[in-house]
Amino acid sequence: MTLSGKILVPAPAPVTAPLLKLHAPLSFWGGVDPKTGTITQGGHPERDSCISETILAIPATIGSSSSSAVLAELIRRGAAPKAI
Repeated sequence: MTLSGKILVPAPAPVTAPLLKLHAPLSFWGGVDPKTGTITQGGHPERDSCISETILAIPATIGSSSSSAVLAELIRRGAAPKAI
């Protein structure tokens, strides 16, 4: 699978992890369990998938700046994706 896009922040070393390509936008606030990284958003095609320790390819997010709070909590708990 080939993905293209602009790298905003280069990693200090190559990042290797399973790719999780989402097929619909995701709301981090209420759509991802901040303790486990599991997608809980109702009706999402990848519901029950875990974003932890993945390279997350996401077409868009739903919501506002509250997503950053959920991402910060995922990082604090060690349940964040390795790259987005």
